[in-house]
Parts: sequence; C-alpha cells; structure tokens
Amino acid sequence: MANIILLTGPSGAGKTTIANKFISSQKNQWAHIKHDEIRQLVITGFSSADDSRKNWSAETKNQWQVGIQNCVDLAINFKQSEINCLVDFYSTPSEFETWKNLLNPIDYTLVILLPNKKSVITRNTTRNSPCKLSEGKILECYEDFQGWPHDCSHHTIDNSTLSIEGAVKNISDIIESKNTMSATSVD
Repeated sequence: MANIILLTGPSGAGKTTIANKFISSQKNQWAHIKHDEIRQLVITGFSSADDSRKNWSAETKNQWQVGIQNCVDLAINFKQSEINCLVDFYSTPSEFETWKNLLNPIDYTLVILLPNKKSVITRNTTRNSPCKLSEGKILECYEDFQGWPHDCSHHTIDNSTLSIEGAVKNISDIIESKNTMSATSVD
C-alpha cells in the first residue's frame, strides 16, 4: 500500500531539502508535491510568503485553499495509483484541520520538522530570494508551530543538530515502522 507523508514545519526548517533527499534515497516510486508550487500556479493576485495572513485578501485566501485542495487531490490520486507521495507544506495547527478534513478517510503520516529558533533563523540567511523571509516573519512562522499539540497523531523531529541524512533516516524509520504495523495488522 502506498504512503502519504505530510511534511510540515516552520519556514527554514528544511522541509524541501529533506523531502528531496528523502525521495531520492527511496527505492520505490515517490512523488513530491510542494504546496508552494501548486498555489503559485495562480499567477494573478499571487501572495508572497512575506505577506501577513492578517492582510490577505479574499482572493489570496482562496488561492491558498485551492492550493491545499489540489495538493490533497494529487496525493489521493498518487496513493490510488500505488505511488507513494510526500506533500511539503506549511500549516499552523488550526490550518491543518483543512488538510485533515480533505484527506478523511485516507491514511497519511504527519511529520513535523521543528528545529530550534536559532537554527531556523540561521537557515533562512542562506536561502535565495524569493524564499528568504525577514527575520520577523521567520520568528512569526516559528511561533505558529509552538501550538502543535503533543500527542501521538503526528511525529515531531527536532532537526536542529541532525544532518539532512539524519532527518531522512528518521522519516524512513517512521514509514518503515508504520508499514510494519500495517502489515502485521493485516495478517
């Protein structure tokens, strides 16, 4: 059975870098869906990453929601085609309800990359425009992720001191464990 991994974390957490490395390390088929790229298919009225959500217009909010819906539709289509899928996206705990509701009842694994604040700020300084955010925006994004509940519905990886390969191994271990548990419950 194909897997869907939802990989989220604050800006500068390393989501795309780790997702690319994870997928390239896999032996079977994997698709990489990037919410930012999907929502950027809407050219006119595009919202930049540095726009405060408090200032979003109705069109910008719609662009974000359409991006989520398209990512979910793609992930479900890949899963139904027996192709594993990793969705790389940014979502606060309250926004995640939209993802969860759209995916219901499809099985997925939520992984949150949550390095410490210093790591996120440092990583942001190495980003190229337009991905580079102001330090204030990076801190705002980081604070958004402090609200995730500490429960067993997701996996949190503190990749502050992990190498990219170390974070990839953590994700691989999570998926291997899930697949082993699924195979055991089917038997």
